[in-house]
Amino acid sequence: MGKRSTQGKPLQSALLLPQRAEIINLAHNSLTSIPNGLFDNLKNLQIVYLQGNPWECNCDILYLRSWLQWQQNRTFYRDC
Repeated sequence: MGKRSTQGKPLQSALLLPQRAEIINLAHNSLTSIPNGLFDNLKNLQIVYLQGNPWECNCDILYLRSWLQWQQNRTFYRDC
């Protein structure tokens, strides 16, 4: 299982995630948005921890919102 934690690291570190990553921990990284397309090529991605970030409600968050909505249609999605 591929697991990668970016806690305490700048988001640029997360951009180097292996395409086989299954779990990504972006929790408590002071993120206000997610770069467009960050998760698009991560076909094995099953879990993303996003809690504890001060998300800003503006146009920069639209990619994350769309990605999360798409996840609800996947069979292994859980709302924890």
